Amino acid sequence: MRSSLVALACLLASVAFAAPTTPAGQPGAVVGEIAPSLEGQRISGSAPVNLDQLRGRVVILDFWATWCGPCAFVMPQLDQLQRAHEAEGLTVIGLSDELPDQVRRHLQARPVGFTIASAAGATWQRYGVRGIPTMVLVDRAGKVRLVESGADLTRVRATLRQLLDERP
Repeated sequence: MRSSLVALACLLASVAFAAPTTPAGQPGAVVGEIAPSLEGQRISGSAPVNLDQLRGRVVILDFWATWCGPCAFVMPQLDQLQRAHEAEGLTVIGLSDELPDQVRRHLQARPVGFTIASAAGATWQRYGVRGIPTMVLVDRAGKVRLVESGADLTRVRATLRQLLDERP
């Protein structure tokens, strides 16, 4: 019974958190435009939490929370992508709007190798995040190429392969 409830909650979270849209005049990540700036306190990892410093690299931004089941499902997959494609130019940055101590405790139990930043609420607003997990893929030139919500990484993987194959 409990596992059925957990599965239902994950399904509802994925459905309820459809890809974010940005009404006219509202901030948000728009495919084809330069990605909004990042803000947050780096908790782990070595990558800068600054897209200007990451120009020339493909970046996956993962908007997540410690309490989110689908986020917990996605993070190890993103960690695997980071390890597999870092040498090709991939950087993954996880962005939580939670307090640093809460994120640190979570990472002690569920560590990942990619950079994690907390207190990133202003970045969430700039990107128009309405549901989690949300992944934003940024190309080597700093443009948003995909905004994807939910725990299915099929489109993320396909777009990532395309972006890694592109040369600036």
